[in-house]
Order: sequence, then structure tokens, then C-alpha cells
Amino acid sequence: MGGPSLALASCIAPPPFEEAISRAPAVFVGTVSAVRFDGRWATVSVVEVWKGKGLPSRVEVRSGIGSDNVMSSVDRIYEVDKTYLFVPYRRNGDVLRDNACTRTTRFRTELSRLRPSGAYEPSATPTPESPTPEVDEQDDGIRWLLLGAAIVGSVGIAWVLFRRR
Repeated sequence: MGGPSLALASCIAPPPFEEAISRAPAVFVGTVSAVRFDGRWATVSVVEVWKGKGLPSRVEVRSGIGSDNVMSSVDRIYEVDKTYLFVPYRRNGDVLRDNACTRTTRFRTELSRLRPSGAYEPSATPTPESPTPEVDEQDDGIRWLLLGAAIVGSVGIAWVLFRRR
């Protein structure tokens, strides 16, 4: 009764790979070397860049809020030593934002058909590490949670006041 409940992702069907790749700020094949925050933030060794200028050999891919035990219905969980085709929705230097609604997926041989002719190896010199914020400013999850709590609280107070009449 007090444990977390199952939540379903609130995503629409993703576009075809070709369309998702054309919209993404960066697309690359990479292997997860470490995870944080219950597997939602991944340190990734970039193997091959399909799209995105200046992508370094190591990046951080963030799905969800940088806090333990706080999850949303669209968080993606990464596994160490697994290789993925990353198709994130936002890029800020070597920090990329991703979630369960993107076309990011475990890399399979059949995905090689999507590889562009201009694919290249990542930059050998990584960019300076991006600071890890206490609260991930790129994610509005906490704000939405607080807004929802405020609305529920307001409705509850209004209901109590209405019942007193």
C-alpha cells in the first residue's frame, strides 16, 4: 500500500526513425559506462556520431530528474555496458536530454541501415565537463508535480468550504 505504483508512459507514438533523426539535435551510437539516479542519467562513451557537430567521445545523457527515488512516467532507464542508438531531444554541449518518448533504443544490427554516409568518430578531446546541477534545470518535472499538488490542494480546500455551507 505504501510502495510506488506502476505508471504508464504518457507518450504518443514516436515518429519513424528517419523523421526522429532529422529532428534530433544529435544522433549517435554509444555504450553506457556508468549510471546515476536509479539508471536515469548515463555516462556514455560515444562510438560513432551520426548527427551533431563537435560531439565529444564522452557525454552524459539525462532522462528525468537528478534525484534518487523521484521518477516520472517518461523516464528512460539505461543499462551499463549496453550499446544504444541515442536520439535525444535536446543538447547542451556534452549533456543531452532523453526520455522514453524518443527513438533512443538498444543498438541492433538492423539499425545500421539508418547510418548516414557522413557518420564519423567522436572528437578525441572531450569538452570540459558540464556542471551537474543540484536540480536539473532542463526538466520541468518538479514544477509540474508542485503545480499538480497545488491544484489538488486548492480543490480540496474548496470542497471542504463548499461542504460547510
